[in-house]
Amino acid sequence: MSDTQVTWLTQEAYDRLKQELDELIANRPVMAAEINARREDGDLWSIAARTIDVVELSFDGGDEIELVENEGSTELRVDGQPWNEQIPALERAGETLGTDFVVQADRLDGDLWEIRASAL
Repeated sequence: MSDTQVTWLTQEAYDRLKQELDELIANRPVMAAEINARREDGDLWSIAARTIDVVELSFDGGDEIELVENEGSTELRVDGQPWNEQIPALERAGETLGTDFVVQADRLDGDLWEIRASAL
C-alpha cells in the first residue's frame, strides 16, 4: 500500500494555480536581478523580498533604539529605557525627513543595524 496522498482539483482551480505559477516563473529573472543588485550595493539586505536600510553603528548599549524628535523635543530610548547620550547616525537618518521624525533601529548582528525612519 502506498503512502502517497492525492488531492483532486477542479479545472478552474488548476487553471488559476497554473496561471499563478506561470507568472512567478516569468517574473523570476526580474526578481533575481533586483536581489543581486541590492546584494552588490552592500547597504541593503533583502529578506523575503523586503528591502531594509542597514547602517553600521558601534553601539553597545542595547539591541533596540528609538529616537523621537517632535516640536524641538528629543527622546531617545534604548531597549525601552531612557538614554541620555546622542547617536548622531540615527539623528542624521531622521533629519532627512524634516524636523519631526521617529527613527527605530534593531541590531541585526554586531555593528549592523536595521533602521526605519518616519516623518511625524
